[in-house]
Amino acid sequence: MQDFLTRLDRQSLKAISFDLDDTLHAYRNAASAAMDAVYVYIAEEYGRSPESLHTAYADILANAQSLHFTEDKPAREYRRSRFDALLQHFSIVGLHDTENCLDIYQDALDANMVPLPGAKEALVAANEAGLTTLVVTEGPTDAQQHALELLGMAPLVTHLRTSSQTGLCKEGGLYQHVASELKIPGSQILHVGDNPERDGRAAKKAGWHALIVGKDDNRYGLPHIAELSELTDWLNKNPAPAAMRRGI
Repeated sequence: MQDFLTRLDRQSLKAISFDLDDTLHAYRNAASAAMDAVYVYIAEEYGRSPESLHTAYADILANAQSLHFTEDKPAREYRRSRFDALLQHFSIVGLHDTENCLDIYQDALDANMVPLPGAKEALVAANEAGLTTLVVTEGPTDAQQHALELLGMAPLVTHLRTSSQTGLCKEGGLYQHVASELKIPGSQILHVGDNPERDGRAAKKAGWHALIVGKDDNRYGLPHIAELSELTDWLNKNPAPAAMRRGI
């Protein structure tokens, strides 16, 4: 990590981009808790075991995520189709069960959504360094905007761009689209994310710099940091040129 940041020309950067789920907040944990709440509801109402519900939903989710949320529709509609499929799998035809599942899921998701260590500090440091601060993520736009607002991060983000909004996944042109739209060369953007394929290789293929945060995976040979605090330290030690800070 130190070698990568040492070599990276801070003064040439105009923007820093962050993935959202499992980069800025612990999405997997929150989503797991939300689904557990849904399983409990269905188990109590219809006597299906949480284990069987979990197994069936895993298959439904794997098929649903193959498009990487490239359809322009709200998160509730994405979830509705999945919960409909889950209930139908178990021949459950309650009149309001899908709506109840949707409400239970959202309430539990919000209750369990927390920022990852150093996330807010990294956003603050990026802003103070005079960088355009992006969140580039795959997911429904309304859900990603809601997450940023709930976490108190929305004021720290200059632009949010999603696969749902653009119709493009990360490996299918999202990075190129964002750079073109914002008129910032990819060589002047650093993207930070947790997924080596979608946040690492795909960003580099688009000409962006890429930095992976979280568990190290040596298979990919990508620059890596354990926590966002390491990025914050680098930003704080490498301030923007005075002209950039003055907005010139």
